[in-house]
Amino acid sequence: MVDRSRHEVRIGDRLVPLTAVEFRLLVALLDADGRVLTRDQLLDAVYGQDEAEVLDRTVDVHIGRLRDKLGDDAERPRYVATVRGVGYRAAPAAQASDDPTTAGPARAGAS
Repeated sequence: MVDRSRHEVRIGDRLVPLTAVEFRLLVALLDADGRVLTRDQLLDAVYGQDEAEVLDRTVDVHIGRLRDKLGDDAERPRYVATVRGVGYRAAPAAQASDDPTTAGPARAGAS
């Protein structure tokens, strides 16, 4: 469950501690509603368009950390899927439900 007003992500009853960047990445992916976002689009969502000095591979590092914290596997993604040569999208399980009792960080509580 993603609660934007509290800036929290929960998987079941477990609070997942995310940095501000990781939280914004997850929200951007969920907001895309299954569409693939390029690294540049994710950089814009996280840092804004004025941050030209941030390398696009920075997104890969943050995605890796986000996956670790969510207990996600790049080979069998439940939350963040890689689209090779393009970017990232929310995996179907992450979008599946608005029910806050689901196991994934769904859009519940999002506003």
